[in-house]
Amino acid sequence: MPDKQPENDPFLDELAREIVSRRLGPAAIMALEAGKPMTFVGSQFLVFMDPILKLFVSIPHYQKFVEILEDRDRVEKLIQAIERAENSTPS
Repeated sequence: MPDKQPENDPFLDELAREIVSRRLGPAAIMALEAGKPMTFVGSQFLVFMDPILKLFVSIPHYQKFVEILEDRDRVEKLIQAIERAENSTPS
């Protein structure tokens, strides 16, 4: 099991800012909330697909994203980071 991540994970904040900059905040929050019970299964599917995806594309931070989905607490922290980024972005 991976070590517990620090309370303020810079990667979560960076990911949240990227999501908000693409104006996908509400959609991402809705998808994460709706899929929260299945995030571990989804993360394991991404682990399974990793070798296949690496044949075609290079995805930076792929493993970090998989680790977020493995832990429901980190999924909740990502949702909160997206909400903070949404609130700090001028309308």
